[in-house]
Amino acid sequence: NKLLAYIDSIDSIGNPFGKRQGNLFSASCIRFKYFTISNDDICVYETGDEIIISINGSDDLIEWVNNARLYPIVHNCHNDYYTKAELYLNTIKVVLDDWYKETCKPIVFTGHSRGGAIVQVMCDMYKNNSSCVTFGSPRVFTLKGSKACTFKHTRVYSSFDLVRHIPFCWLFPFFKHYQATTINIKNRIMFKFSHTNYKLLIDKFIK
Repeated sequence: NKLLAYIDSIDSIGNPFGKRQGNLFSASCIRFKYFTISNDDICVYETGDEIIISINGSDDLIEWVNNARLYPIVHNCHNDYYTKAELYLNTIKVVLDDWYKETCKPIVFTGHSRGGAIVQVMCDMYKNNSSCVTFGSPRVFTLKGSKACTFKHTRVYSSFDLVRHIPFCWLFPFFKHYQATTINIKNRIMFKFSHTNYKLLIDKFIK
């Protein structure tokens, strides 16, 4: 199941950088490269079939509900996500371009929670035969921006995951999820929706 592979690629980021021991997904890849930027960890993997860019969710605080800060918008996108996506893509672009030119393999951007929001913008910026798979991502684009997006996006979420409702629609109705394909895991669970929990749910209800 490729969804489990993408979750594994995110989960592996939490292991010691540059070490294959204990990092099962990295060990199965042809090559991989880690980056630490701001408060996020990013990894570029080359598998036998594709190049995967993974970002884990972070605890970096965003003022989700602050009426004094009305979610500034840049290029029909949430300002915070756009700024970080631009920085992160510029940081990994040399490696990504080189690997893509060498292999011509399709590129998949994937991330959980806030990381899922950032990779959507990165995917939209990068183009080049790229697609996006996210898990529990918040809203990213405005209504106009969502209509303008053309990249392939598979959005995996749970109806009971609070993060997918952020920015809250009753306060900021101009933000909308962009997706081509959705997979809704409807099982009600009472714990925090980490990427590890998404992995358990996918393994149980989708695999």
